[in-house]
Amino acid sequence: GGGRGGGPGYLKLFDSNAPFSPKDLAGIWSPNANGFGGGGRCRDCGDRGYSFEFPEFTAAGQIAFDKNIPSYGRAKDSDDAKAHPEEHIGRRRAQPPALGNDTYGTCNPMGMPRAILYPDPVEFIVLPDRVYQDFERGYGLRTIWMAGRKLPSPDDIDVPRWWGYAAGHWEGNSLVVDSTGYDERTWVDYFGYPHSDQLVLQERYTRINYDTLELKMTLTDAKYYRKPWVGETKRMHLLPRDFIKQSGWAGLLEDLCAPANELEFNRVIRDPAGTGTPAK
Repeated sequence: GGGRGGGPGYLKLFDSNAPFSPKDLAGIWSPNANGFGGGGRCRDCGDRGYSFEFPEFTAAGQIAFDKNIPSYGRAKDSDDAKAHPEEHIGRRRAQPPALGNDTYGTCNPMGMPRAILYPDPVEFIVLPDRVYQDFERGYGLRTIWMAGRKLPSPDDIDVPRWWGYAAGHWEGNSLVVDSTGYDERTWVDYFGYPHSDQLVLQERYTRINYDTLELKMTLTDAKYYRKPWVGETKRMHLLPRDFIKQSGWAGLLEDLCAPANELEFNRVIRDPAGTGTPAK
């Protein structure tokens, strides 16, 4: 549940002092301590939570928060949870997956900002009029429209999307991405913080050296939060495009959450009763 200052260092594969172009974000960036997977987020990358700051819910936001049952964080009512009252209850209420209601547990897309917080790499693919974010986990593809495209207001969107609607522009050396129109069933992060159809998320990506990309986020959702909620600063680190090779291919793994695989995983690994005994 904590994660502040924890975790190993990142897999350092480049000279951070090498020359670079601040506006060149193309490449594979990872917050994973082991690069492509198999470990948690690295020490300077921040944990997979949106923020350690206590959120200020509206009445509707509190109701939505209480309905969500995450499986990440300190176990609900455990001694560990009771020993950390400095953390918001959102980080101290985890229950077994079989008792939770995380939509990602049934292979639905994570949405944003949750996907960018997952400890797996994301590839930035830069085109003249848009930037694609290709997430390894779930193999999700998000489009950030550039070239002056105006972001619609939440009230103008008839059909919400799992990946929302995103428009980007440059402010100095920072790529600023504003997005909205997210499906309410996605969560802000793995701890089950909710958002409504009024969510507007702003991300600021800044390449601070050759192999480090820094991310700062602010979400505004007047329906669920009394004031804008500022996220903890996160970081990702550059990986070579040919870092992983399998059967002659290079790049991101096809780490899909396929329902057929998930059902088998639940049958073999997760206990439907939540007792810790593998299902038969």
